[in-house]
Amino acid sequence: MRKRDCKKCIKWEKHFYWSHMDSTKISFFKKMDASCLNQMDLPKAFQKKFKGRIAKNVELKGPSGNIWHVGVIELVENLTFQSGWKDFVIANSIKANDLLVFKYNRESSFEVQIFDPSGCQRSSSFFVKEEKIDMQETSDSSIKIFDGPDCKMQQDETVMITSSSSSDSECNTDHVPLKKTRGWASKEAGKPKDPNGGHEFKTSNDGPGLIFSKLGLTPAQERRAIELSHGVEPGSKHYVAVMTYTSIHAGAVTVPAKFACDHLPPEENRKAILHYKGREWPLSISYKNGLHPYFSSGWRDFVKDNNLHIGNLCLFELMKNNNTVSFKVHISRIN
Repeated sequence: MRKRDCKKCIKWEKHFYWSHMDSTKISFFKKMDASCLNQMDLPKAFQKKFKGRIAKNVELKGPSGNIWHVGVIELVENLTFQSGWKDFVIANSIKANDLLVFKYNRESSFEVQIFDPSGCQRSSSFFVKEEKIDMQETSDSSIKIFDGPDCKMQQDETVMITSSSSSDSECNTDHVPLKKTRGWASKEAGKPKDPNGGHEFKTSNDGPGLIFSKLGLTPAQERRAIELSHGVEPGSKHYVAVMTYTSIHAGAVTVPAKFACDHLPPEENRKAILHYKGREWPLSISYKNGLHPYFSSGWRDFVKDNNLHIGNLCLFELMKNNNTVSFKVHISRIN
């Protein structure tokens, strides 16, 4: 047992804690102020200890057991929770003067406890439910959703759009032939769930093509979608979504069921990363009734950071990444 004022002992203990202590026993706290509600800097000593070891995308596990995916960026030599952080703050009703305790589990995971100004844990944080959004809302559909208990599809007629390359900023509809071809469609062929009807557009081997829903698309939007597809890598898998009220204000955008079945990982792997103009946004892939996938936690930040509006088009190009589902996003802002 050391003497209370033994400076050498104190120095040694501090050194042992930061240099040799089991990393999973290290925690830090942060008192929330107004600036922390949008992004949060990690403590300097913690940054120094784990320099180069904190992943760019981390998991924050709240008292409810739910997990939020948050991006870590370096701003003026500070490691900062940014993309996805505000979703965590809003979902857990975090306010100024709250105290958050972060327990480091591993390079990409923290457990978070939330205390209100009274010094007690915020009770509501234990009962946060995963956001549920009705992706079947027919008045606000932007992407075809298939019915059925599994991902099995059958062959039926679909409409394929192909186009020749063009240097013009706007495509001419006279150069966009429509033709019927055999392809994959829903199990209830010819019976789209949405009363407005519509077909899925598929990638063509004859030229640039893409997957998107005809529901609610104007001829101008169809031309813009084709124009976006000219910017993708040859042979890449991609689809287009029209930004709707749900996409912008409810914090979610659907992924076509067929595309998800073919290219997304099993439901238990719920991470994805969006890439746009050199930046990354981590987000979650949620599932409606275990079947219909949509981007949720983190999508709201992408919308805000890139100033998306209703009527904009987003093309999601699947990138080759063995570790994480990643999309390069192409945006058309002409309304």
